[in-house]
Amino acid sequence: MPANATCTLNGPRVQGTIKVESNARLTATSVNVIGNVQAENARSVKLTGSTVGGSVQLVQGGSATIRGNTIEGSLLFDENSGPLVASNNTVNADLQAFQNSGGVQVSKNRIDGNLQCKENQPPPTGGGNIVQGNKEDQCARLGPVDARLSPEKVLSGSRLMGHSPGKVLAEDRFVTGQDGLMHLTKLGHACLHITDGDAAVLLDPGTFSSGFEDLRGLTAILITHQHFDHLDEDRIGALVENNPQALVVADYDTAGQLAERQITAQVAVAGDVLDAGGLSVRVFGENHALIHADVPIIPNLGYLVGDTVFHPGDAFTVPDVAVPVLALPTGAPWLKAGEVIDYLRAVAPNIAVPIHERTLAMPDMEYQRFERLRPAETEVRVLSDGAGMTLT
Repeated sequence: MPANATCTLNGPRVQGTIKVESNARLTATSVNVIGNVQAENARSVKLTGSTVGGSVQLVQGGSATIRGNTIEGSLLFDENSGPLVASNNTVNADLQAFQNSGGVQVSKNRIDGNLQCKENQPPPTGGGNIVQGNKEDQCARLGPVDARLSPEKVLSGSRLMGHSPGKVLAEDRFVTGQDGLMHLTKLGHACLHITDGDAAVLLDPGTFSSGFEDLRGLTAILITHQHFDHLDEDRIGALVENNPQALVVADYDTAGQLAERQITAQVAVAGDVLDAGGLSVRVFGENHALIHADVPIIPNLGYLVGDTVFHPGDAFTVPDVAVPVLALPTGAPWLKAGEVIDYLRAVAPNIAVPIHERTLAMPDMEYQRFERLRPAETEVRVLSDGAGMTLT
């Protein structure tokens, strides 16, 4: 491809190497490349659903999305300035990211060699990668998410419950600490508390939830939308007062309601990436799911915390990135059981944690349905109020 050109390939077999020159744009789908894909100073490269007999090398360019490919050689990102995504690929050699400045996401890849990341700013994000070799430097924590209780964190009298993939579990309570691991605690209905080192994020402190009132040291309070079971307006004031350092985040409608109570909230929209005390928060979605044609639709945001836990609020938002742990809505006037199953299958997380169950008389019926109809790769974890798990 010559400099400044734009090329779209859909389905051809390429006998040889694809070279993308300066400021050129390549979009290739379902392509069979016998040689390599090489780009230097390219403006953008998008390679999806393709087979590459050699390596993919992207150097000193702009953005790139490499998704759902089989790459017989290595995948290299080196000194690129735009956002980079490598997800759901099979890479038969190394995956490497060096000195990139636009952000690198590495998710759900199968890598037969090493996963190596150095001197990227910001550091790479993602997870769910299966790596046969070593995970090194900035990518050391981007392997599969293993969610379990840590024995040293279990309170006296509790027990560590073993599990096999797919088994429904009711976890015991545990104590979080400054141990460098991410902890997830359910505080009733749709309220989650996530800690990772010095970062502590609270999501949706609503009227059906309890235990969040005593929290201190929060770095962020995230509100998906304005409904009372996600935002308790009578208790939010004291929570913010007790956590003056916390970043409060909400959609524009909810931020307006909070302003009436003299609470300042940062308005977020889909595509935002926020810093919650060193823990990234990615924002997805726009609107609440439809309840009825006569009920106005309100804004609703979903939050992916630490590239690990996704809370969709009251919507079936499917992020365009890997979701290791999904907070799965269980019962509500805006959903049907079949829709929830379809949503679970669409996201296909490593672990699904049911939330939003207080509207149901017998939520166990839905939990069992999730178990029967879940994706094969997903484990359903049921957390009672105040219980949690450690994510490593």
